[in-house]
Amino acid sequence: MGALTMEWRLPAVLDLDTKLLGIVELDRLGINLFADGGLVWTGAAVDDAIRRTGVGIEAANLLRLGGFELRHSLGLAVPWGELDEDLEWDDVDLYYRLQAAAPF
Repeated sequence: MGALTMEWRLPAVLDLDTKLLGIVELDRLGINLFADGGLVWTGAAVDDAIRRTGVGIEAANLLRLGGFELRHSLGLAVPWGELDEDLEWDDVDLYYRLQAAAPF
């Protein structure tokens, strides 16, 4: 199994610098362009691997809840093979992602 992700993070476009109820903080907002590619296979059957590539754009924000930092983002992603002049909205994925990082 293998995967490759490239992400271009633009400098923060807006610093929200907002505090709600003294425990929720919204920090900088950034725009990210990304390209993903992956292969998934079992055993030694790499020739039968499922291949997928895609590109997208997302708006990401740092969210602090008490002492915990979370990154949440809203984005659009499109499979690479669907990028042409006949792109339809049914081919576009809208997603919301919430990430927590645990330092080790």
